[in-house]
Amino acid sequence: MNEARWRLHHPNTFNYQRRSFMLLLNDARLVRFEGEAEGAFALAASLPADVKAAINAVNPPPGEVFNVSPEEAFAGQVLRFERIQFASGASLTLSHEHDFVALVADELLFSSPLAKATVRFTAPPLLDGLDGLPGKEGAAGGSAGRGNHHGGKGGKGREGEDGAPGGEQSLPTLYILTNAVKAENPPSTFPFFTMEFDGMKGGDGGDGGPGGKGGKGGDGKRGKDGFLECKRGGGNAGHGGPGGPGGHGGRGGDAGDGADVVIIGPTAVIDRLKFSEISHNPGAPGKAGQSGASAGGGNPGARGGGTGFCKGGKTAKKGPTPPLTVPTQEQGAPGRKGTTSLGEVPDYHDALLP
Repeated sequence: MNEARWRLHHPNTFNYQRRSFMLLLNDARLVRFEGEAEGAFALAASLPADVKAAINAVNPPPGEVFNVSPEEAFAGQVLRFERIQFASGASLTLSHEHDFVALVADELLFSSPLAKATVRFTAPPLLDGLDGLPGKEGAAGGSAGRGNHHGGKGGKGREGEDGAPGGEQSLPTLYILTNAVKAENPPSTFPFFTMEFDGMKGGDGGDGGPGGKGGKGGDGKRGKDGFLECKRGGGNAGHGGPGGPGGHGGRGGDAGDGADVVIIGPTAVIDRLKFSEISHNPGAPGKAGQSGASAGGGNPGARGGGTGFCKGGKTAKKGPTPPLTVPTQEQGAPGRKGTTSLGEVPDYHDALLP
């Protein structure tokens, strides 16, 4: 078999690859073949197998027209009819819960010469990371020293848990396969479609949990007199335990890529739809979570009191507060701008051949 011949309709350079439809370019990608059988086979072989299988599994209802109103929604993966008609001000919202979505019709009909249709995906919820849980408070100081006469030092507060990382989401690829775009005397460069396919924002990382408070110092015991003397002086107070540091904030989620668009049809279709207004910029990266607050130290215990012959015990100090936890995570990685690929075939069914 002779190699299929490809001609690129784009000013940028590219790497030729036999039987390859996805020729990498800076932004738009347009390929045209010459030679009906060979070219159709080359393009069909390059379409993902799951895309071809999903489209071929849907039979268009004979003679029916799918009408797109100003507020139309489609939750499925393949919208296939003999004709899809767009009303003036039509808006079609597709589900984001698929790897790809395909609009397939023998004809795309527009109700007036300036009937522009908007196509978008549903907006998935942002996947912000959960905040870390607070650290537990340090244990209270018990008794210490000989005879457990003095107050013990309070326990250290536990470190707050780290925040969870933000999530990331991608939009499906949109495939449009049709053999005709029809409207009554439209301008030659009229953009029939406005496609709003900007990528999703990455989820923000969760904040670190606050540290646990230091435990309270133990109390010293009261002094004890003997016969005309001090038998044991008042016990010393226990120092408060140090506070726990806050947890680290979670990493921000990566920015979502802009959706890719693939349009396949005869030359007349490509010449019409190549003027579509497509916005598929990457989303914004998610922000890293904040460090959790450091907790204060525990309060000191009470010193043991004096008696007639005995002095009271020594006082103690409140536990220290640790410095703010130094952030270690970053915002998410930037996303990629979506691409637009235009494939010219005599009949879109050629792209669906086994």
